[in-house]
Amino acid sequence: MKTGTYSFTRKVKGIQRIVINGGYYSDISINDTEEIIKEKEEDRMYTLKMYNLDWPLFVLEIDTSNIPEEKVAITKTIKDKSNTLLNNDKETKVVPVIKRNGQVITNTNTNNVGHRANNDELLTYTWNELPKTDDTYTDYNYEVTFDISGLPEGYSIVPNTKTTDNQADFNITYVSPKVTVSKEITVNGGDKEVLPNKIDVRIENNRGLISVNKKARLNTEKTAYVVSESLDKTTTSADEIT
Repeated sequence: MKTGTYSFTRKVKGIQRIVINGGYYSDISINDTEEIIKEKEEDRMYTLKMYNLDWPLFVLEIDTSNIPEEKVAITKTIKDKSNTLLNNDKETKVVPVIKRNGQVITNTNTNNVGHRANNDELLTYTWNELPKTDDTYTDYNYEVTFDISGLPEGYSIVPNTKTTDNQADFNITYVSPKVTVSKEITVNGGDKEVLPNKIDVRIENNRGLISVNKKARLNTEKTAYVVSESLDKTTTSADEIT
């Protein structure tokens, strides 16, 4: 009995039937003389006549359901350097996006959509049971990015150069955007010729933050003092300041 190893060049499903050899038949008649038999056996086409795929000699069946498919798991971590995301609704605005060979995966099952684990320092996303190769056994190329468009203005996410203190794959940072605050303080009555060119003003806010002391300048018409400053638009928690 011959043994051997059989491999598939593509992924297959179900029972695969392989004809190992064709059925044997002979066109030699019992009435043939020895000379005729010799001629037939020497005929170079005789060998081809000996086999017939319609009459298989034996067949190998392989149940491919028993062939395990290689899987991979992917984990990506984010360090929140802004200290504003963990354990609040903002972290839900960090949306992981996984691509396979450049195409976003949208039809994965619940094991492949990314599950976050919070260790009080990192946002961790893991995909399990992802197929390692395509139907031709070529390795897939997986890539993970993050959509943070749902976060308020000022957040950014960049790949992290890993260090001893920070092993995360990405860093999220926050820098408050600026807003120009302009106010006028109207001058009512009095001798405008003796008005000072500048006065001290205090800009307060609705977030209980430290007020800002600035100088307001008298306009050319001497009708008002004007202050215009570029200030933080939001708090360090990304809450808007008014």
